[in-house]
Amino acid sequence: MKASAVKLLLALFFLFPLFVLFYFFKIDLNYDAQEILWALKNSFLQSFVTAFIAVTCGYFGALGIAGTSGVWQRGLKLLAVIPVFLPSLFSVMIGMSLIPSFPLGTIGVIFILSLIYIGFAASILSEEVMAQLGRLGFVAQVYGLSKFKFHTRVLVPVVGRSTVFVFATIFVNALTSFTIPLLVGGGKGTNFEVLIFEKIFIEQNWSLAVGLSVLQLSLVAIMALCLRARKDIVAAEFYQSRLVSSKIGLLGFGLYLGLYFWGYIKLALNTTNIYYFNEIFNDDFYQALWQSFVFFFCCLILFFILFCAVFYLRYHLKNLRFLNFFLNPSSVLIGFAFYLLLPANHAVFDFWKVALVFSVVGFVSFVKSNFENQMQLFEQQIKVARSFGLSFSKFLFTIYFPQIKKRLHFAVSLLFIFCISEFGLVKASGAAIKTLGTEMATYLSSYRTEGAFVISLVILAVWIVATFISGALLGVHKKS
Repeated sequence: MKASAVKLLLALFFLFPLFVLFYFFKIDLNYDAQEILWALKNSFLQSFVTAFIAVTCGYFGALGIAGTSGVWQRGLKLLAVIPVFLPSLFSVMIGMSLIPSFPLGTIGVIFILSLIYIGFAASILSEEVMAQLGRLGFVAQVYGLSKFKFHTRVLVPVVGRSTVFVFATIFVNALTSFTIPLLVGGGKGTNFEVLIFEKIFIEQNWSLAVGLSVLQLSLVAIMALCLRARKDIVAAEFYQSRLVSSKIGLLGFGLYLGLYFWGYIKLALNTTNIYYFNEIFNDDFYQALWQSFVFFFCCLILFFILFCAVFYLRYHLKNLRFLNFFLNPSSVLIGFAFYLLLPANHAVFDFWKVALVFSVVGFVSFVKSNFENQMQLFEQQIKVARSFGLSFSKFLFTIYFPQIKKRLHFAVSLLFIFCISEFGLVKASGAAIKTLGTEMATYLSSYRTEGAFVISLVILAVWIVATFISGALLGVHKKS
């Protein structure tokens, strides 16, 4: 009974912003059809082309990764996911540094999104290839199959469902992207999220914005069905073969990684003018620095409460698939709901406003990416604990947390860098707070990438120091 109540409360928390909007407004159906179709066209074009490029390049990159082993394979997988785990402002800055006359509009949005998701697609698909192929590549090589026949008749059919899943994941994430189109979309690359933002904060047409939000939410729900229909995969022991590996794929993937990190190194080489340091470290910077920490602690409190609620359900109920229904909500929609609910321009409420938006928008994907697979490892321990009548709190604090101390520290560290780099949700919620991310976005929006680079260095330095100190206090650096 308690588990059902917690499940209901969680669902109400994620649906609460929708209830707020429906309470305040009637949906306005008086649309400008041409404007809606234009924004839809941009959204679908950006999402589809990004997903196609990422999956196509990621497929060959996955074959390149699968042809390596040991430390090389682990290193490539780690580097591949860095663009996804870094805040999007970093990728925007890197993309602008790679192209001197950066193309604003749909092309620019697609370029930045592709920079982020090619590595993600390669990493996920390499895991799928090695989990599902097992001995098939080795056996096909013994039977003398050509690479073409092996790929078309064996590899593609085997990993086809996973490829659709990766494509749908990237498509939905790109469809609900807000920060990147806002910064580099310009007038010609406005997507649905940016259009809703403009209706709210520029035109003050709130009822129309709610109607557009509901329309977008329906589109996202339809596309997200591909994500929720995915079946669990039973991994098989992988045997390498020449049919699975690809030297061209490895070379192309290496060039992609080199291009991404060269963009950051290039900024470091170009940022030699001490003017940027004198300009940046002013009162606004120090205000943004301490407010970033306050915002992080607000998010940490909310994420901890939500995590305990989710794990409570995991302790009592095996199935947590209902959480999938709250993936990829519109950040502008959620931000607007809390903008209406909480007082504007209030120091305390503004922090909690953005933290609540961040929790609704990002918590489910945060937990799924960091804890979902790891939670399954404790299935047997949960059964034993429940059979002995151990309370949930006792299991959580004396058994579970001590065993996942390193994973928990990594997750909090990841949350920290996203909080101090936050920009889009601050804009979407109309909050009058500053973070290092809002300072960095100010420089990017005026094409002063050198200034944005200096802020990014500060973000990385603060993140590394905070991660090291917190790790030392928790004892995660000690060898077990």
